[in-house]
Amino acid sequence: MSSSDFLGTRQTLGATQTAVHIPVLASEVLENMPPVENVKIIVDMTLGRAGHACQMLGQCPDAMLYGIDRDAEAISASSELLQEYYPGRFRCFRIDFAHAIDLLKQEDVSGADFILFDTGVSSPQFDDPERGFSYRYDAPLDMRMDQSQKLTAKDVVNTYSQAELERILKDYGGERHARAIAESIVSMRQIRPFETTMDLVNAVRRALPARVLHKPGHPAKQTFMAIRFEVNNEREEMEVAIRQAIEFLRPGGRCAVITFNSDDDAQVKHLFESFCPRAEVSRFLPPTPDARSDYRIVTRKPIVPSRQELEFNPRSEPAKLRVIERR
Repeated sequence: MSSSDFLGTRQTLGATQTAVHIPVLASEVLENMPPVENVKIIVDMTLGRAGHACQMLGQCPDAMLYGIDRDAEAISASSELLQEYYPGRFRCFRIDFAHAIDLLKQEDVSGADFILFDTGVSSPQFDDPERGFSYRYDAPLDMRMDQSQKLTAKDVVNTYSQAELERILKDYGGERHARAIAESIVSMRQIRPFETTMDLVNAVRRALPARVLHKPGHPAKQTFMAIRFEVNNEREEMEVAIRQAIEFLRPGGRCAVITFNSDDDAQVKHLFESFCPRAEVSRFLPPTPDARSDYRIVTRKPIVPSRQELEFNPRSEPAKLRVIERR
C-alpha cells in the first residue's frame, strides 16, 4: 500500500471514525527522508495513531519501524493499524521518548536512518473530552499523556503556588498575563477546588481584560498548553530526547522535528545549531558552517504547512518542521 493510497484511505475513514488522526506535514516529512534505498531503521518517537508511521513504511519498503509513545491507547490503536498494513515491519514500545534511545540500544538497535518527532497532541487525545486536553469541553482536569502517572492538571492548578503557576504560564505558554491568571487561579481555588476544564477556562476569562477576550482565538489556549507541558514534563524531555536521537543517527541519517509553538521551534533551532558550530572566517563576514562538523542542518528555515493542507486540516497552522542530517 503506497503512502498516498494510505492517506486517501484515512481521509475517507475520517468521515466515520472520530479517532482518525491526520498526520501534519506528511508530504514534507516524506520529502525530507534520506533516499529510500538507504532507510532500513525508522524511529517514530511520537507514534500517536501511526499516521506518519504508515506513510514512512509505505515509502520505504525495506525499513523496520520502532514506534514510541507513552499513551497506552495510542500504542494499542497504532499496533492494530500497523499490523493490518505492515505486519512484521514494526515494534511498538510504551515509554516516554526521553528514555527511548536507551531502550532501543537494549534491543540491539545500533542506530537509525530516520527519526521523527511530532510534538503536538494527537486529534484523538484532543477530541476525547475525558482526557482534559481541550478548553472546548467541560471535562475532568487531566492532561496526562500517560494515564498511569500520578500528576494531573488538577493537581497543578490546585496545589502549585502562585509563583510556580506564573512561572509555568510564562515559560511554557508565553502568556503575557501570567501573573493575573495565576492570581485568579489561587483566588478561585480558595472558594472551591478546581475540578474541570471549564473551571480553569473561567479563571482565565476572569483574569483577562476585555480587549484580550475579544481577540480571535480562545483566551485559554496558552494556559492549557503551559499546564499540559508541566503535567507531562514535555519541554525538558524534548531537549533530552532530541539530543540523544541526533547522536543515534547513522551516517546519512536524518532527524526531523515538528513543533507547534514558537518557543519549541526556537528550542529545536538552537539544539540543531549546537551540533553544527559556525566558523568565523573574518570579522567582516558572517559566520559559515564549520566543515568539520559531523552534522548538517537541512532546513535553515522551518517548513510550514501548504495552503492546501491548511484548508484540509486547520489544526496544522502552527506546525513547523526542521531537519538535521548526520554526514
